[in-house]
Amino acid sequence: MAALVAWLAISFLRSRFQSVEAAAEQVRKQLYGRSVNGDEVDVLLWSTYPLSEHMIKKLGQDEGFTYRGRWTRGGAATARFARPRQPKRKLSIDV
Repeated sequence: MAALVAWLAISFLRSRFQSVEAAAEQVRKQLYGRSVNGDEVDVLLWSTYPLSEHMIKKLGQDEGFTYRGRWTRGGAATARFARPRQPKRKLSIDV
């Protein structure tokens, strides 16, 4: 139990003292990380502290993701994004 409390405290303090560049990298890492359900990903808002929710939306849209709204996961506020769709490749045989 003490290890869990220590891990949460360290994670919270690290996010509070990170730079804007580190927060933007954290957003990108979460966008390209594990998906929630299929083609959607969540970005934890507390872990990207210096950035506002508007800045997180803009970063996601610049990376090609579609903003789906604000959600909660385990009591933590998240911004949910849909992954960009991959264009279907057509098979062509040149003779």
